[in-house]
Amino acid sequence: FAFVSDALKDLDEGFDAGDKRLVQAVMAAVLEAVTERIEERVVLGGTAHLARYQQSFPMAIQPVLEALEEQVVLLRLLGELSIESPVTVRIGEENDVHGLESTSVVTAGYGRSDQPVASLGIVGPTHMDYVGTMSAVHAVAQYVSKILKGQ
Repeated sequence: FAFVSDALKDLDEGFDAGDKRLVQAVMAAVLEAVTERIEERVVLGGTAHLARYQQSFPMAIQPVLEALEEQVVLLRLLGELSIESPVTVRIGEENDVHGLESTSVVTAGYGRSDQPVASLGIVGPTHMDYVGTMSAVHAVAQYVSKILKGQ
């Protein structure tokens, strides 16, 4: 999958500094995910950023980090993609995962066909830049889909 790495290297161009960091973290996680054998699992990247910005979360960061360690819970959360929209956003209490009630989760699906086979996303505070985050998540998901399709 060296072609995936080459294709992803310039994806972060065109984003402002804040969004660029998000795109880079998502790209790193996606690259790790596609180079491993196929299985149901979660690859996390940029979790340390949450600890750096813990003042952005209305509650303690510890429950958030603990929730992110629960692979089964995250698989379920990421698997709940919206059919009507390419990007799914859950804010605060909309997250029915214990520990993520004080966060926002932005996800998008990707795959080789019109039906997503995997998803990627960003977890952050409820007062994040939603437009930038949604754009970054959607752009990376579309780009990875194109790579997987060989385009």
